[in-house]
Amino acid sequence: MPEGIIILEPGDEQSQKIARAMASPMAGDIIRVISQGEKTSSDVSRELSIPITTAKYHIENLLDAGLIEIARHRYSVKGREVKRLLYKGTGKAK
Repeated sequence: MPEGIIILEPGDEQSQKIARAMASPMAGDIIRVISQGEKTSSDVSRELSIPITTAKYHIENLLDAGLIEIARHRYSVKGREVKRLLYKGTGKAK
């Protein structure tokens, strides 16, 4: 099977996660933003002019579905963890 192609069974856990993540047009917008390079959830929020809570909700769904991945972690000046997101080119989200 060619790399990047995944076969999903209807009703299995992974296909349900992908369906849930992609149910909103916002998910596609977020994937497009992240595909331009590493972004934080704040970057996504700012670029799409959406509340940070909305961005984080959709990002968590996309992460859970395996459509995006965390590229690296860093820490803010206040010591908080900041995750840099990277689009995972799996062919799942085209």
